[in-house]
Amino acid sequence: MEEQPIHILLFNYFSGHSTPEEEQAIWQWLEADEQHKKVFTKMSDWWATVHVPWFDSGKRADFIRHFSAVQTARNIREKRFHIHLLGKIAASLLVLVTLGAVSFQAGKQSFREEESVVFLETHVPFGGNNRITLPDETQVWINAGSTLTYTEDRKKISGK
Repeated sequence: MEEQPIHILLFNYFSGHSTPEEEQAIWQWLEADEQHKKVFTKMSDWWATVHVPWFDSGKRADFIRHFSAVQTARNIREKRFHIHLLGKIAASLLVLVTLGAVSFQAGKQSFREEESVVFLETHVPFGGNNRITLPDETQVWINAGSTLTYTEDRKKISGK
């Protein structure tokens, strides 16, 4: 059953059109707070006073207009709940975005470190020599039995 505002439930109760589920909701509402009992008594007295058959057509509108303030406290609680819920969701999203940004930066840093690993390593066996053009357009002649290790930030030759 869809939850209806309490003033609608009470109108249905006083007019004799409430369902057992609605009556159950009213009794729970009454037991929830002593102030609710005072409001219920006031509504009941008002209903008994104005329930005259020739005023029947505007009864519902008058009742709702007269007692719509009862719903205001509940609406305020619901709005606070929604604001707190939105705050929690926003905080969670902020944490997720922050963690994502930190992870991205850490991954970027790790990738940069891996880039400086050996770019090129070549070994020339005995009995030959080799001419190599490095990625920075440097040309190197390597003699037999030598090894060239080239990284982005340094070059190392062992042999001749």
